[in-house]
Amino acid sequence: MEEAAVYHVWVRTRDWTAVWNRGTPAGRFTLKINGTELPEILGTNGMKWAWQKVGTVRLNKGVNTVALHDLTGFNGRCDALYFSTDGNDVPPDEGPALEKFRRQRCGLERQTDPDLYDLVVAGGGMSGICTALAAARLGLKTILLQDRAVLGGCCSSEIRVPVGGCIHIGPYPAIGNTVQEVAPVYLVPGAKPENWYEDTRKENAFRCSVAGSSTVRLNERVIAVEKDPSDSARIKGVVTRNTVTGKETLVCGRLFSDCTGDDSVAEGAGARYMYGTEGR
Repeated sequence: MEEAAVYHVWVRTRDWTAVWNRGTPAGRFTLKINGTELPEILGTNGMKWAWQKVGTVRLNKGVNTVALHDLTGFNGRCDALYFSTDGNDVPPDEGPALEKFRRQRCGLERQTDPDLYDLVVAGGGMSGICTALAAARLGLKTILLQDRAVLGGCCSSEIRVPVGGCIHIGPYPAIGNTVQEVAPVYLVPGAKPENWYEDTRKENAFRCSVAGSSTVRLNERVIAVEKDPSDSARIKGVVTRNTVTGKETLVCGRLFSDCTGDDSVAEGAGARYMYGTEGR
């Protein structure tokens, strides 16, 4: 901090289990400032993202430590923290006002990736991994964008859902080869999650076999789609935000594959899409 003072603290969070209306929020957490835990329980403010007031705290000039204390072991949601010496300085909640506020406070600037990719794959779950590997092996200059620190999506050490289904069946005996190549081999009970789900093995598939024609970028979340100014029916690129640094990058390509699981690219491009959670 530039000066020692009393700061008002806000956290942008949500109760991601509120949609099921099944009792106590599953992602509760608190905030620790310089080792002292503040009493306000966070992640309890409804299903929509919103700023939750933590309280006030006196911070020292220079370096202070901030930590999230997980109360449930079940992935509390925290988008941002905001400190202000002005008690009336309440951050805007959503939309263009929040985007403008974030850019001003963080000094965000957009950079452009100098490369033009044949295929841009958004989403590093199993479908995105297989799409990017297959494309790179066909000779396409490919980039895989994943908003987490590991590949695999649900089948990763973070979420821990094993892959299922049948491969090598019917009239297509080679179907499933790529999935089999990157899916965990040894599901040993009691092993460390990162070993059980073999996160590194998924990355190694790119390093070992298509290193020259593919790029993998972790912690890069697609937040917007930019259209071709000469043809509104075509995508020029996708804008990513680094989940660690906050920096934004425009990644341009000739073709795009939406493997986000949330139709992020399809919706941003104005494409027709279907989205559901009905289990079919």
